[in-house]
Amino acid sequence: MNFIELFGYLGSFLVILSMLMNSMTKLRIINTAGCIICVIYALIIKSYPVAVMNGALAIINIVKLVLRKQ
Repeated sequence: MNFIELFGYLGSFLVILSMLMNSMTKLRIINTAGCIICVIYALIIKSYPVAVMNGALAIINIVKLVLRKQ
């Protein structure tokens, strides 16, 4: 297993970990970090549909976090 695969697994782990959070804010922050890592990983391996999906999820999380603070 190389570094790029480990990087991808880290992103997946963070997305899974985020689902265990009781706080919606913590869930969105951890999920966003995982999504961003998954986007980078997907771009490296040229898996554009995965990059688009995770990018969209990261944007949704960020928007929800910003709107929640207002």
